[in-house]
Amino acid sequence: MPFVKPHIILIDGMSGVGKSHLANQMIAGLGGVLVRLDDLYPGWNGLDAGRQHVIDSVLVPLVEGRSGRYTAWNWERDSAGEVV
Repeated sequence: MPFVKPHIILIDGMSGVGKSHLANQMIAGLGGVLVRLDDLYPGWNGLDAGRQHVIDSVLVPLVEGRSGRYTAWNWERDSAGEVV
């Protein structure tokens, strides 16, 4: 079976506007995998690093036909967590 590139949908917006609700509804209706950037930002000052991490570890591999993965951030320990 030939590889089919995935559809990648990015949802952006201010805090509290319903991004998570929309994403959950989309996953329920369409299936797929949900990657929340809050899960991989490396700490409170990690916005730029988190952005680059999702590009390098998730988006580029998916576009190339490989599996994406990322290191989740453990907010309680304030350190890198499990690989997802």
